[in-house]
Amino acid sequence: MAKEFFHKHDISFSSRTIPATARIVDHDKYSIAWLPTGDQWRRLRRITREYFFSAQCLDGSQHLRGEKVQELLDHVNRYCTNEKALNIGAAVFTTTLNILSKYIFSVDFGQYDNVSSQEFKETVMALLNIVGRPNLAVLNSKEMFMIQFIVSYREKQRAKD
Repeated sequence: MAKEFFHKHDISFSSRTIPATARIVDHDKYSIAWLPTGDQWRRLRRITREYFFSAQCLDGSQHLRGEKVQELLDHVNRYCTNEKALNIGAAVFTTTLNILSKYIFSVDFGQYDNVSSQEFKETVMALLNIVGRPNLAVLNSKEMFMIQFIVSYREKQRAKD
């Protein structure tokens, strides 16, 4: 039932729900994450596919990823040598941030054991928490239909059991 529904109504549900926080700073007009499926979204998708995620680009940046992972391993090794506890989440966040920032801007944005790097991580996590939280006051009919569909599907599944 769900497979058939999504096969027939895929375009209706292909766009993402845009949180109010993304609209405040016009991310819904320029960000590939929030744009509806259309010409601008396809253009940005093609650019990211060709310049960031093509096999040639990924192969060319393999040394960069290896270098950043080696920095992570060196950091972990220093903590092991000193027998200190390590915040793995913070270390992995710094590594991921540095891979992306080095790849896009040619500079590391994060430093291990740096207060500003930890503050940046906390800011990013808070932003993701805010953006990811649904605003139930502004649900449109498409979203309400989807919620009703999921609820009725679960009720039918429970009735079978």
